[in-house]
Amino acid sequence: MREKAGQCTLRAAVEEADKEKAGSTVVIHVKAGTYALSLGVLAITANTVTIEGSGVATTTVSAGGTSQVLSAAAGTHVTVQGITLTEGVGGTMPGGGFENSGSAKVLDAVVSKSSGAEGGGIYNAPGATLELQESTVTENFGTEGYFYGEEFEEGGNGGNGGGIANAGTLVVTGATISANYAGSGARSRENPGGNGGFGGGIFNTGNVTLTGATISGNYGGYGGLGYNEPSGNGGGGGGVYNEGGTVNVSGGSFASNQAGGAGNELEAFEPDEAGSGGGIDNARGTVHVTGTNLSSNIGGAGRYGFGGNGGAIANGDKLTVEGSTFTGNRSGNGGYGGTGGNGGAIYNSGSGTARRAPSTPTRRAPAAKASPADPGPASPTRAPSK
Repeated sequence: MREKAGQCTLRAAVEEADKEKAGSTVVIHVKAGTYALSLGVLAITANTVTIEGSGVATTTVSAGGTSQVLSAAAGTHVTVQGITLTEGVGGTMPGGGFENSGSAKVLDAVVSKSSGAEGGGIYNAPGATLELQESTVTENFGTEGYFYGEEFEEGGNGGNGGGIANAGTLVVTGATISANYAGSGARSRENPGGNGGFGGGIFNTGNVTLTGATISGNYGGYGGLGYNEPSGNGGGGGGVYNEGGTVNVSGGSFASNQAGGAGNELEAFEPDEAGSGGGIDNARGTVHVTGTNLSSNIGGAGRYGFGGNGGAIANGDKLTVEGSTFTGNRSGNGGYGGTGGNGGAIYNSGSGTARRAPSTPTRRAPAAKASPADPGPASPTRAPSK
């Protein structure tokens, strides 16, 4: 279903909703199908608007890699439900899939395969509020750092927040944020390569609440290639990077996230630094984690320097962990001449304050002892061979 000027399309419905009397509430029912945007972003600029699809598997709005998919201006109240927003490109703008400056809800929806300068999938602006419920943000990425030229400039830094960049208030409930990538740094010849972007899943400078969320398989940005100068550093926070904000995590899981590795060097062979905090990197601000499973998260790998610290969590400010489990996390490997990172589970820097509740550690139960009338423990059950 391709748009044409003058035809009653999804765009026409959005434009009509904007023209309604101030304070109006409009519900747009979108039938099953793929709606390809050819005239630019769907921009909601006024009123309370709900865009309700027939389900994420049957209703898709695609920008086809030519523009952002959806934006909501300050003062609007927008709900997106039962729909997939995909293949948006912000370019130098944030939020390739959805840029929100108002009050928004994303319910039972998917935001995928989009990119932006900050927040490849979703950007939530300062003062904005976004509720993400039972939705999926996946396969989005921050833009790659700008390559200024071979001789004169440093490589540009990669975009932050592959999945989501939040500068307002973000409330995530029962959602999945997976397989998102912060942007890689650009290469340079006579100057250092650009640094990788921070926060593969979420980059936060505002307030984030995660309840029962799954944060998995996200990556911080990789450092840019260096020729005669050092490569760029890897970006921290494969799952979440916090820069001056507040992050509250309750339940859910962080699994198989990885901080960004340092870039390669062709001739300089000078020390570089990989990203820290495979699961969470709290560079500055407050992070509280309770009842959460953190497993198989990894710090970034160094190339000619140090591996990233804190496989699950790297903390540089205020961190509290309660009733959570840590399994199979590890710090990053060091490169040529560099050492591996510290803190497979948690790394707390000299400037950070970390508190871990005494009930947190998970310990193996002691082996059972057989009584005289007890023949002993049963033989373990093995999975059938494949």
